[in-house]
Amino acid sequence: MFNVLRALVVTTGVLVSPLIPFTPSPPLASPKAIVDTLVFATPLKRFIDIASSPARNRTLDWKSDGCSAPVIRSTGRTFDFTSSCRRHDFAYRNYKRIDSGIYWTEPLRRRIDDRFSVDMHDACRTRPRLDHLTCTAWANIFYRTVRTYAGI
Repeated sequence: MFNVLRALVVTTGVLVSPLIPFTPSPPLASPKAIVDTLVFATPLKRFIDIASSPARNRTLDWKSDGCSAPVIRSTGRTFDFTSSCRRHDFAYRNYKRIDSGIYWTEPLRRRIDDRFSVDMHDACRTRPRLDHLTCTAWANIFYRTVRTYAGI
């Protein structure tokens, strides 16, 4: 009798309990997918917030040397490309190391450099009107220098 009661309770419990459909966990994003998103699909301010966060992804290389500009640095009276340089350095450093650098190609390098140019020109738009032309000229110099000497 006890076994019949236990079977009835178990059966009733199974029949009464709601069925929860099995949903597989989404796959974790690959390092390349994360870097792609941070470099090409994330607004620069949001990128800087993430890069500055102690909760940032520790498997990625977040170091920056200010775009290797020892003489003029990343800032001047008419421009400040610190954030633009930080994302550019992040992109170069990570694409060169992810999966032993298999994604590091000239088309990718151009795309990163073009993103750098857009970021710098966006920064110039925030400058006072009188500084805008000089800032844009500096952005173009930084871009041409990177295209000529960086990533080779």
